[in-house]
Amino acid sequence: MINNRVFRTQADYLFLIVRMPIGWKPTRLEETPDHDEVLSQHFVASYAEAYDDLVRCNRLAMEQGLDEWAVIQAPGGEL
Repeated sequence: MINNRVFRTQADYLFLIVRMPIGWKPTRLEETPDHDEVLSQHFVASYAEAYDDLVRCNRLAMEQGLDEWAVIQAPGGEL
């Protein structure tokens, strides 16, 4: 039997945009805050693609002082 990932019903990763906790100041683009509020959730198949988006979003958040932060999560992980 051929196991083709295209026909699987679950994405490999979740790309989340979350509200940063009050007082949390990241020092690295890959940091993951404790978060209660998920603003958007996108299913993605490639970690590399999600990571490129995470770097772009979080760099902008740090430069502009935004209160939103990108997080990559494996499916089934806690939000």
